[in-house]
Amino acid sequence: MAEGRARRPLVLSSDRGRGKSAALGIAAARLLSMSERHIIVTAPRRAAAEAIFKHARAVDANATRQPRFIAPDTLLAEYPRADLLLVDEAAGIPAPLLESMLSRYARIVFATTVHGYEGTGRGFELRFREVLDRVTPGWRALRLSTPIRWAANDPLESLINQILLLDAEPASDHAFTRLAVCCDPMLPSFEVLEPDVLIADEPLLRQIFGLFVLGHYQTRPSDLRHLLDGLNLSLCILRLDDVVLAAALTAHEGPLPEALLEPIFGGLRRPRGHLLPQTLSAHAGLFDAPRHAYTRIVRIAVHGCVRSRGLGQRLVHALAHQARSEGRDLIGAS
Repeated sequence: MAEGRARRPLVLSSDRGRGKSAALGIAAARLLSMSERHIIVTAPRRAAAEAIFKHARAVDANATRQPRFIAPDTLLAEYPRADLLLVDEAAGIPAPLLESMLSRYARIVFATTVHGYEGTGRGFELRFREVLDRVTPGWRALRLSTPIRWAANDPLESLINQILLLDAEPASDHAFTRLAVCCDPMLPSFEVLEPDVLIADEPLLRQIFGLFVLGHYQTRPSDLRHLLDGLNLSLCILRLDDVVLAAALTAHEGPLPEALLEPIFGGLRRPRGHLLPQTLSAHAGLFDAPRHAYTRIVRIAVHGCVRSRGLGQRLVHALAHQARSEGRDLIGAS
C-alpha cells in the first residue's frame, strides 16, 4: 500500500475485536522507522483513532516520529502533505468528505467496523462503493475475520450482538425478487407500529433497525432503546408481505407551555425532545413557534433495492397526512 501502485485505495473491514486498528498502528510505526514518510491518521473523533496510536507506540515507545492525527474537516481545509493517509472508522465520516480525500491523496486506507456502533461498515460499503468505482476503480477490499481480543465463536460476542442488534440487517436483496413492488410505489401498505409489536416480533424489529443502521452513518445503543420506549416517538413503515421497504421514526413536539415562550426565545431554555419549536423560536426568531404542534422526522430510510422508485416520497406524504389527521400544524426533519 505504501510503495505499490498509487490510486488504489484499500478498504479494510472487520467486526469489532479483529485488530484492524492495531494492524494500522503497527504498520504505520514500521513504515516510519524505515523511511522519512509522512503518515496522517484521520477519524470522526480523535478518540476513535486512539488504538492506532497506542499500537504504534508499542512498536517503539522511543520513536521520534509518530503518525499525525488531523480531523477530517481540517485535513481537507489545509491539505497537508501525506505519503499515506489512514482513515479509521470511515463509516462515521460523510461520503462527500471521503470522496474529497480520494481525489487529493494518492495512497489511502479506509478502515471500518462492519457490526458495531462506530458506524456501519456494510452501509459504508453500499454508499461508498459507487464513489470508489468511479474515482478509483482499482480499489481493493480486505476483510479481517479472526478475533484478536477473544476466542473464535465466543458465545458472549454472539449474545452482545443479539441483545444490542449489532448484527441487524434489513431484508435481503433476494427477498425482492419475489415482490412486484419495483414498479408500483402505491402497492406497499403504510403501517404505524407500536413498540409492543416490535418487541413481540424480533425478525420485524431486526429488519427495521437494520434499515436505519444502513441509512445513517452512526447508530448507538440509545437509538434502539428510543425505538422501543421513546415516549413521544412513532414508527411508520411501508411493507409488502413480510418485507419492510421503507421506515421512518418521527417525534411529536409541542405545543409548549406559555411560560416557556420567553425563555426559549431568549435562548435560556431548551426543552428536551422539542427540537423544531425551540429551533424556530431561538434561531429563526419566531416567538410563537412553541405554541404549535409538530411532527419531526428523526430518521428515514428506504431499502437500497427499491430506491429512486418514489417510496420515500410516498412515505413522507403518508406521514404528512397522518400529522394533519392528528392535528399537527407542521412537519419537518432534522
